[in-house]
Amino acid sequence: MRATRRNESEAAREYVRVSLRIRRDTRTPDEISEALKRTPDHAGVKGGRRGPPSSRAIWPFNCWTADFNEEQGPEERIASIARFVEADEQVFRALLESGGEAQIYAFIGVGRNEIGFTVNPSVLAILGRVGVELGLDIFPPPLKRARRSTEGARKSKRPGRKKVQ
Repeated sequence: MRATRRNESEAAREYVRVSLRIRRDTRTPDEISEALKRTPDHAGVKGGRRGPPSSRAIWPFNCWTADFNEEQGPEERIASIARFVEADEQVFRALLESGGEAQIYAFIGVGRNEIGFTVNPSVLAILGRVGVELGLDIFPPPLKRARRSTEGARKSKRPGRKKVQ
């Protein structure tokens, strides 16, 4: 995989998060962990509370999420997930074929930098063969706020307003 970045990867890395998410109605996060031989970084049990203790949100399904943030850029992290699912492909496929869905979730907040990357076709082929979707959430850099000229505002009079004394 080849990454193309216009700015330093250190700055771009701060805004990138890549996870493997598995959703199931019929198997709990513990059962998914046992099948995949990996502990999730985040998990939710169907019917359980979701979010902070004050939240009323309920998990509509069982959810198992593992972060893959050890590698440098998003393309390497996506490739890590492909290697992970390919290592025990039969178990992973069985997990999905019996009513689950899997997705790579890549959150990319570019901040003030631009970031671009290329995912190798062999990585995409593995994900497609196993049945893992690739979802990208890309957030643009924040807009710069224009500074208002206070001097110009003081000198100009607005039409239709009378000065009250």
